[in-house]
Amino acid sequence: MDKQMFVRILNSEMELATGCTEPGAVALTAAEAGAALRKAGGTRVEAVTVRASINIIKNAMSAGIPGTSYQGMDYAAAIGAVGGDPVHLLEVMNYVPREQMEEAAALVKAGKVKVEVAQVPQKLYVEVVVTADGHTGRAVVRDLHTNVVLVEQDGVATLDKQHADPAAAGDSDVVTPEQIAEFLTVRSI
Repeated sequence: MDKQMFVRILNSEMELATGCTEPGAVALTAAEAGAALRKAGGTRVEAVTVRASINIIKNAMSAGIPGTSYQGMDYAAAIGAVGGDPVHLLEVMNYVPREQMEEAAALVKAGKVKVEVAQVPQKLYVEVVVTADGHTGRAVVRDLHTNVVLVEQDGVATLDKQHADPAAAGDSDVVTPEQIAEFLTVRSI
């Protein structure tokens, strides 16, 4: 029995998060897009569009955001876009000041945050586009909750790993879903 593989699977699948991992992934993606927007020259977020796989939507749509009275991926996206720093990964919402939380909530209440289903093959896919002052920031997380594969400022990619294999990204503990399916059987467990 390969105990090391069990440990690798656990390490690959577990990530520190504020609340549910799906709203955390949405907030992280929005934080990346918001940071790109600010670098492009946008100041105050005017609109946020989230496109996500149906699995993300199902798991994030009514999840509560710890420390707030808000719930759902629209609030997670707005909070990440307005005040999130992507360095905090899935805990990004922990570090957003109260004033920016309120600014994010105002965006949602004004109907400036839209959530759409992305027609993609990935079960875990989040794309966020943030606009302000004629500028845009865009980010995509795919396959793993913290796997940022694309960041754009005004349509110009500043990070593009869309064609990279998440298991080849340098993290030796990443175990692909195919490896997990092959290794985990009732007998091995």
